[in-house]
Amino acid sequence: MGSVLSIAKMSKDSFFRGHIPLLSFMAILSLNLGVINLLPIPMLDGGHIVFYLYEYIFGKPIPEKVLAWLYKTGFAVLISVMLFTMWNDLMRFKVISTVVQLFK
Repeated sequence: MGSVLSIAKMSKDSFFRGHIPLLSFMAILSLNLGVINLLPIPMLDGGHIVFYLYEYIFGKPIPEKVLAWLYKTGFAVLISVMLFTMWNDLMRFKVISTVVQLFK
């Protein structure tokens, strides 16, 4: 898993390899984002599909309090994944150790 730092590095690497690797990387990245967007997390499209499915099966919408809790939980999950991937990239590219060395 990687954040924008990994995406930027892989984009640069594929750019210097030529047009076909760059287009392939862009296609894979786009497909990856599309699949991730379909995960059943309330803030994403997959979560909305689950809400619509619930409404179709039970004939009524999800109560507002439950919906608000689900959205907050989904947001917390997304932020946690983003922070985790950013931390992984900072450790992988040795940014944290470089910053620590500056203050020693």
